[in-house]
Amino acid sequence: MEIKKIAHLQQLTGLIVQADLAALKQTGAERIALEQDLANLAAISGEEAVLLNGFQPAQFCGARNRWDLWRDRARIAMNQKLARLRVRQEEERQAVQKSFGRDQAVQDMFDRCVIDAERRQNRF
Repeated sequence: MEIKKIAHLQQLTGLIVQADLAALKQTGAERIALEQDLANLAAISGEEAVLLNGFQPAQFCGARNRWDLWRDRARIAMNQKLARLRVRQEEERQAVQKSFGRDQAVQDMFDRCVIDAERRQNRF
C-alpha cells in the first residue's frame, strides 16, 4: 500500500478510537449520575413525617404507604436502567479495545511502510 493511503487510514482509525472513547466517557457519566440518584433515593426514607401529638397524619391517611410503594417502583426502574447502562458501557469498552487494536495495527503497518520506503530509497 502507498504510504499516503496508510496515513489516511491511520487518521481514520485514530478518529474512530476517539469517538469510541467519547461514547464510553458519556455512558460512564450517565452511570455515575444514575448511581447518585439511586443513593439519593435511598437516603430519603420518609422518616421526616410530621408528628402531631405523637400521631403521624401521613401514616394514617396512607400517604406513607404510597410513598414507600412509589420509592420501591422508582428504585426498581432505576436499577433496571443502571443494568442496561452497565451492559452498554461494557459493549463500548470492548469497542474501544477493538478500535485501539486496529489503530495500533495500522500504526505498525505505517511504520513498516516507512522503513521499507527508506530502504528502497537507500538502495539506489
